Amino acid sequence: MNTILSMLGGGLAETATAAAARNHTTPAAGKVETTTGTNETTDATAASSQVELSTRAQKIRLLNEEFFPGGPSTVQISPAFVERLQEYGLISGADAKRLGADLEDTQPEGTLGDISTFIDGFVDKLTEENPDDGFIDTLKSAQSLIDHFDDPRSADSGTAIPTLSAQINQYLASDRGQSLDEQETHALKQLNLALTIADKMTPATRSSQKINQYLAFAS
Repeated sequence: MNTILSMLGGGLAETATAAAARNHTTPAAGKVETTTGTNETTDATAASSQVELSTRAQKIRLLNEEFFPGGPSTVQISPAFVERLQEYGLISGADAKRLGADLEDTQPEGTLGDISTFIDGFVDKLTEENPDDGFIDTLKSAQSLIDHFDDPRSADSGTAIPTLSAQINQYLASDRGQSLDEQETHALKQLNLALTIADKMTPATRSSQKINQYLAFAS
């Protein structure tokens, strides 16, 4: 009898031990497998991101060499420029179509340097009329951005590009905007077009710093 109980006890103990071992081993193995899969996915994503950043930086560099080798002030917004932006994948087909329509509407002439010069004169005019005119700050921020057209994020502007564009559109639609002469209206529309393109060329917040670092390293 004691022998039977001893055998039963030993069997139960062995069964319990095996069950505990199974319960302990299975989750651990699953956890290791999940962690490994996550790490591999993260590494692959990071590698893909680095390749994308490198490719984008190279395309921007080619764009700089072709359209403004003399610096941002020599840029002229043209259909060929917009076409190249789309070809390099820096803007979408839909963006290119909208920009093409804007080009037809504004018929831009001159360069970004000419627009910057216009801003200087227009700011002087507004300052004489009212030194506290809020549109003066808008123009100065916009000027900083087009002066750094090749790298908008380095501009000394505390206002986001879409906000500046909205402020310019609002000004053009106001009574003051309606009283502008044709040349002033035309110049402000060209400025807005340049800002729109600069916004499309600006990398996303998470990757822009890496792109700018790549450009600095490659130069």
